[in-house]
Amino acid sequence: MEPKGTILLVEDERMVALAEARALEQEGYAVVWASSGGEALERIAVSPLPDLVLMDMNLGGGLDGLEVARAILRQHDLPVVFLSSHTDRETVERSRQITSYGYVVKGTGTAVLLAAVETARELFSARRGAQESRRLYRDTVLSVQEGIAVLDQDLRYVVWNRFMEELTGISAEELLGRSVEECPFPLWDRGTDQFLLPALQGERVDAEDTPFFVPSTGRRGWVRGSFAPRRDAAGRVSGVLVTVGNLTVRKQSEEVLRQLAAIVAVAQDAIIGQTPEGVITFWNPGAERLYGYTAEEMMGQTLLCLVPSDRAGEPELLRRFPLAGESITAFDTVRRARDGSLKDVSLSIFPLRDDAGAVAGIASIARDMTAQRRAERAAEESRSHVEALMNAQDQLMALVDRRGIVLEGNEALGRHWGVSIPSLRGRGLFQGIDRRTAILWRRALGRCFRQGTPQHWEEGHGGRHYEIDAFPVSSGRGSPGRRGPPGRHGEGPEP
Repeated sequence: MEPKGTILLVEDERMVALAEARALEQEGYAVVWASSGGEALERIAVSPLPDLVLMDMNLGGGLDGLEVARAILRQHDLPVVFLSSHTDRETVERSRQITSYGYVVKGTGTAVLLAAVETARELFSARRGAQESRRLYRDTVLSVQEGIAVLDQDLRYVVWNRFMEELTGISAEELLGRSVEECPFPLWDRGTDQFLLPALQGERVDAEDTPFFVPSTGRRGWVRGSFAPRRDAAGRVSGVLVTVGNLTVRKQSEEVLRQLAAIVAVAQDAIIGQTPEGVITFWNPGAERLYGYTAEEMMGQTLLCLVPSDRAGEPELLRRFPLAGESITAFDTVRRARDGSLKDVSLSIFPLRDDAGAVAGIASIARDMTAQRRAERAAEESRSHVEALMNAQDQLMALVDRRGIVLEGNEALGRHWGVSIPSLRGRGLFQGIDRRTAILWRRALGRCFRQGTPQHWEEGHGGRHYEIDAFPVSSGRGSPGRRGPPGRHGEGPEP
């Protein structure tokens, strides 16, 4: 059976020691005996330590019990119970000079000795528990990431934790022991009247979110405070407990969110938020304009109602990328609006992550490309028509810029020069002709660009006769023939 505890018995009288040891052992204690103060110090130096020291005050020769107890307590925190055959006041007062847990008069019986030992262990355990509680309280108050201040009934500072020091720029050393009259409570201009005095009267007061500024550090921010009465064991108000939360980061985050919300609200693109499972959690006004569904209609739904039947598997396929932590940008596709019309859209899809970095949702941005795609298709059709019309002609035809560089040519011109149509593009119109003819052609083209009027001239070259017509073509940036920035010899880069 495990002993109830180990007791170091320091007793110089052998017979007394044997009797005391036997009584303790019968109660389940293990006893280590030391017959002198020196032997006791040797025993205490060897681990494990005893749970209690039973010390005879009057050891014969050498160190007496008080000196040995002092030496032990300088090194270890242990409960000490003194034994003595003396009952005079002087002897008892000497024992009280040392932190002891009892004083037993020899010869009063085993029951008294055992009761003293049990009481000493309970008191020691209670004291250790109280010390641990105080240490835990102190460490918690000092290290908690919240401002804590305690004031006594006279409104003197008794606790000012590290968080309050960092928040206010005022050290505990400057405040502790001083009253709020000397050092007004920082952060709130009327803190004493508004919060501290009502708390002293037993009322809990919560302060509103308050901006603060610390001149010594230049620090600005927001705080929220709570002022509560501090009560003693009897329930009487003995001071004020103040807790202060720093709201600066939260306020800044809220401001950023407000700005983002404003941006999202006015964005022309459709911005949609979804859970990882594809359930819609956000639907901005841009999405309402593009697809015709209101946010109330779409919240809690999926995007399947927007997907044409020939693209039914597309949303699930696209969702795999953000769930894997990847983003998609500029994915061209088609979506069906509420009125049944098809919308050409460009999608960007990316994951939304939580504080731990895990994917917590999916965001998508859809840009309406319908008008642009329609214009592109119209331009392509127009280009095809123009090419077909040009190639249907036997005349040599070319579209040139101010420098005489061919932008487009027909098949007849390609056959004339013996090159393919792609090879015509970028070729100089005056390439391969004599200098005099080139000058004449340049002048005629120059008049066409400057005046914005058709030009006609005839020219012979290489044994052939050419009849040439030049027509101004609008660049889309002004009227036909309007000149751009001047270049060499008055020629600009516009076609």
